[in-house]
Amino acid sequence: MIKSVELSLAWPSEKTLTQLANALEVDFLNFFLPTTDEEFLNETLLAELKITTQRNYNLYMEKVFSQIQINE
Repeated sequence: MIKSVELSLAWPSEKTLTQLANALEVDFLNFFLPTTDEEFLNETLLAELKITTQRNYNLYMEKVFSQIQINE
């Protein structure tokens, strides 16, 4: 279980989500994306999803690169 102290939230870890998705025989993204096209095609929601995805990707890559030690 991953916890966010700041927001008082808790959610399953990536490993748990993957196991659930495999057991249900669905893609784990189905847990996060809308199930109907009407909601998903909303331009505002798409813009927010794009911004959030880019931000999360950038944060992840910064974390990965900060852990890589360059031997010169």
